[in-house]
Amino acid sequence: MSRKLEQLEGDVMALPSAARALLAHKLITSLDESFEQDLDQVWLAEAQRRDAEISLGKVTCRTAEEVIRDAYLRIGCSA
Repeated sequence: MSRKLEQLEGDVMALPSAARALLAHKLITSLDESFEQDLDQVWLAEAQRRDAEISLGKVTCRTAEEVIRDAYLRIGCSA
């Protein structure tokens, strides 16, 4: 751990518990926002990739009913 980070940790730990809780909440919220933005970008790229595959005829689509029916058949159940 860097000296600067150790000093910051010491300063934060010296704060009253309510202030530490507020700071912790703000830090976690900032991580969640960044993670959600990254995740949104990943899903957008995946959707665009799948759309391109469909448009180019590389894959064919099936209805949800077909997929569910086939899944039940694979596990030996009737839908």
